[in-house]
Amino acid sequence: MDPAEPSDVQTPADFAPGIYDIDLQTYLNEQAHVSSSMLKRVLESPEALQRYLARRHESAPVLDFGTAVHCALLEPARFKEEYVALPVQRADMFHEADMALIKAERSDVYFITEAQMQAVRGICDHVRQLPEVMALLRDGLAERSLFWQDEATGIHCKIRPDLLALPHLILELKTTFNPSLAVFQRTALMQRYHLSAAMYLDGVAQVTGQRPRYMYLVAGRHAPNEVLTFVPSEAMLREGDRLYRLALATIQGELPGL
Repeated sequence: MDPAEPSDVQTPADFAPGIYDIDLQTYLNEQAHVSSSMLKRVLESPEALQRYLARRHESAPVLDFGTAVHCALLEPARFKEEYVALPVQRADMFHEADMALIKAERSDVYFITEAQMQAVRGICDHVRQLPEVMALLRDGLAERSLFWQDEATGIHCKIRPDLLALPHLILELKTTFNPSLAVFQRTALMQRYHLSAAMYLDGVAQVTGQRPRYMYLVAGRHAPNEVLTFVPSEAMLREGDRLYRLALATIQGELPGL
């Protein structure tokens, strides 16, 4: 069927305001709502927005180390079942025929290197030393998708927080080469993580009526795989909210049909 045919066109009614337990691919393929990734692009330039729109039908990103860490911490049973460590420096160096044999027996398998597996285990070991974080991981809702219509602009929005521990907290996991708080704060500002934080807090408030706190769990990619928590300041969140609102207003002008 031609994807342009009306029967394939999504509308906001496909996801009424609420919290949904859907897989990542379904979330990425949903086209009627605006994500924080889209808002960041619109602040770069109209061309960056159009490039993003042209690519947003593509599949989920190729598996990387950060994805493996997310799975190990948020879905440990699935990580144990589906992740295989390979005796090579890079997963793409493993012989293609050997990978095909493994895939023939189990299609739901993901390959990482032994060094990456060791790093994932190191991060998990550090997290186990943080009882408050472990309680959040045990009791929170991992990888849920929220959809809503923004009250101020009427734009339909979506978010996918790493962990919801309502009514108290939104937890976002980030892997980095340098987990020191000073470096991470600079990275957060450069990558506009604070725009996402503002959107996530606003989305949860509009969907649930609750106003949780926001916290990052920052994990080092290299030994000793240190893990730290970082709570953005009020000033950082205010600036993130300013950018969030600016992006929504810009999108409203660029794409008035949204």
